[in-house]
Amino acid sequence: MGKSSIVTDNLLQQAAHILSNLIQIPTVAGTDTESQAATYLLGCANETGLNSRVIEPQPGKGSFIAHIPGKSEECLLLLSHLDVATVDQPYNWKYPPFSGTIANETVWGRGAIDCKGLVVVWLVILNLLNTLKRPLQRSVMMIAAADEESGGNWGTKWLVENIPECQKIRCVLNEGGGYPLVFRHQNFITCQTGEKGRILLRANDPSPDSPLPSNSKFKAPLTPSTKRMLEKMLPKPISKRFLSSGISRLYLRYLQKGAPYSLDPDQLFQHEVNFELHDQSVDLKVRTMPGTDSKELIKTIIDDYDLDQLQWTEISRMDATESPLDNQLYNYIQISLNKFLPNYQIIPHITPGYSDSRFLRRRGIPAYGFFPLLPDAPLTSQHGDNEFLSFATLRQAIEILFDIVSQFCL
Repeated sequence: MGKSSIVTDNLLQQAAHILSNLIQIPTVAGTDTESQAATYLLGCANETGLNSRVIEPQPGKGSFIAHIPGKSEECLLLLSHLDVATVDQPYNWKYPPFSGTIANETVWGRGAIDCKGLVVVWLVILNLLNTLKRPLQRSVMMIAAADEESGGNWGTKWLVENIPECQKIRCVLNEGGGYPLVFRHQNFITCQTGEKGRILLRANDPSPDSPLPSNSKFKAPLTPSTKRMLEKMLPKPISKRFLSSGISRLYLRYLQKGAPYSLDPDQLFQHEVNFELHDQSVDLKVRTMPGTDSKELIKTIIDDYDLDQLQWTEISRMDATESPLDNQLYNYIQISLNKFLPNYQIIPHITPGYSDSRFLRRRGIPAYGFFPLLPDAPLTSQHGDNEFLSFATLRQAIEILFDIVSQFCL
């Protein structure tokens, strides 16, 4: 990565110190403690003169919001969240999970990657923009939201429905991508452009004599993101002739053989169907790809499994979402990646997990998940043990994301 004058050693130390302090506030999902972290960020912002506030729609569910106005009210949202996953086995950690220990130029603790590291990156970037003498062409807003790990109802969802500034949002940068992948000497980095949906149906009093259908997968049409990803990753003879066939899935598995992190081809090509039997009911859980008529899909599943004799009730629905690839912000992500990491290619990715981006995409606002990590980042520890963020990754993220934000807003 090329040198940059944006992130000085002193600035990096300050960022690591803020991250350490945030980790020491144990905002575990479901404990309603995000307001403590939001108030801490408010104090940091007040020290630098950043226009900010804390909004608390529910006791303990405080979100931090900062805003820099531009010539246009059109706004770029820099999104992250304050709550963190639970810690099941703290004795397995190298350092106590909420100690925020700084050792060997690394910050250790729950939330270092998911998602307090990105909170700090956005705060640093807003402070850098605030010190510039040049006026912004577009406005910038940062939200460090509450409640993401618990569904988002008192965080991003509530904010975009109730805060007037959120009506001006035109594009979003968030978590969910930026993961480096190395396959057969090819370097890729993901950008989350969409998320699978989820539908839960329930039928009561199923016949005890009826066998429970086995879990399965239904072929889904290729989304624009998956199509673009395959075109980049697969050799042209395969991508041109067999893009939507099983050959693509097989070759993708071969390509990733032996890689430390990989993409599940089944997640990219198929809807997932799972059944769960209870004492008095049976649940039908369907994970859907974007661009699918979910009503038709459910009808097909029920017909194929001969389940129409049961009375199905929809319990919950979370529609799949996908952002366009011909968007100006997505183009800037590619340009900045080429500048700082020229040996990496960006690949759009539909993720099986959820982020708060879905609340913006449902309103027609393009959202992209991109928190660029170094290969040493422990992706599997985000909800597991020994989560950490190195100084090198923190520096890289600030430099690349500042470049993206500057292109879009200056």
